[in-house]
Amino acid sequence: MKRLALLACFVFAVPTAAAAEEAPRPWAEGVSVDKQTSAFAKFNEGNDAFARDDFQAAVLRYREALAEWAHPAIRGNLAIALVHLDQPIEAYEQLEKAFAFGAAPFDAAVFAQLQTNYKLLRGQLARIEVIGDVASAVVLLDGAEMTSGKHVIKTGAHELVARRAGFLTFTNRVIATSDTDVTIKVVLVPLEEASKLERRWAAWKPWAVAAGGAALVLVGVGAELAARSNVDDYELEIARACPSGCEPAQIPDAVNGLARRARWENALGITALTVGGLGVAAGIALVVINQPRRLRVDESGRVVSVVPVAGPELLGIAALGRF
Repeated sequence: MKRLALLACFVFAVPTAAAAEEAPRPWAEGVSVDKQTSAFAKFNEGNDAFARDDFQAAVLRYREALAEWAHPAIRGNLAIALVHLDQPIEAYEQLEKAFAFGAAPFDAAVFAQLQTNYKLLRGQLARIEVIGDVASAVVLLDGAEMTSGKHVIKTGAHELVARRAGFLTFTNRVIATSDTDVTIKVVLVPLEEASKLERRWAAWKPWAVAAGGAALVLVGVGAELAARSNVDDYELEIARACPSGCEPAQIPDAVNGLARRARWENALGITALTVGGLGVAAGIALVVINQPRRLRVDESGRVVSVVPVAGPELLGIAALGRF
């Protein structure tokens, strides 16, 4: 890295009035000779500090030089000094700006090595874009405040946090890699929606099931009472018609009809009582299951847990999980 820096240090001559008459240099447009000369002097001071491994001083002088003249070569050397100070993100951004005019401002060998350096930095960095509910929110990436939009970050694990008064704090942990752009959508959930009561079904539905079962039970009771009445009538008619007993063929059809009706009503009653009893039991179970439960949601609005709800008229259960 130091060899690359030294190669990049001496890439343009001391500007003179004669130099202004040379081939067009778009990076020098609008910059007076005095400012070019001043920038070159600060640039050289930065190079001297770099040669002494005083990278902090070198960065300071390069920045002062850029304030006079934003020459691509100054940006190139600033980028290299920033790499030595473990600031790869700004170094990468400075190199991107340094290449705005292509290879023209550089010696061919220096330009080639700066490009190599740029590729190495790109392998250490990733791109992230933050979108969504960021208006009036404080957005922090690894504890440092940032804005929405696209950013360059180091590869590896990062945590993005967005806070806004009256909203659930948004947290997103991401592993950034150099070969994949990351997009994080910030979704801020109002606190009143972060925890709410909810039933599985409309409150009337379980009661309707129970009521339907109770109605069937009443039908069954009525059928059993009718069957019992017909059996009593049948036995009374048999006693009258056959006081000493008689063969089945001797029993009048009207009396046999009472027996048939009693059997049919008994079967209906048993069926109605069974189904109705099950309906009542199911309805009561559904009433219990359908008690309000408190839901907690995450930053995206997805339900993340169901917590117990207990009270004078409520009893619930807890179920945790992610969906």
